[in-house]
Amino acid sequence: MQRLLRKERKGFSVLELVLVIAIVVILSGVVGVSFFASREGTKEAVAQEEIARIYDTIWQGIANEDLTMDDIPEIATPIKDVPVIMDVLVVGGDSDRVGDLKDPWGNPYVISKSGVSGT
Repeated sequence: MQRLLRKERKGFSVLELVLVIAIVVILSGVVGVSFFASREGTKEAVAQEEIARIYDTIWQGIANEDLTMDDIPEIATPIKDVPVIMDVLVVGGDSDRVGDLKDPWGNPYVISKSGVSGT
């Protein structure tokens, strides 16, 4: 008898749909935050690697006497604005990126004597 009085349900109720949408939004937010944190970590790793390569190449240029400490500016200067250093970087094997010496955030790498000498 109850079976005859009750309508047969087809589809989902509005409440069920809202709950599913809320769960999907929460999960996508968690995934989005972790994705962007991962991207930032990758950018930092790339910048550290590029700085290490530039630093090593400059010290190699000093060791080979292609470059002297007098060639390195006293104040922070974009590397691309110091022609002697750019020449050393091209010889050192960084020619694929040497025209665009910018960090992953788009800022130019800079150099100064205090940065190279470690003081």
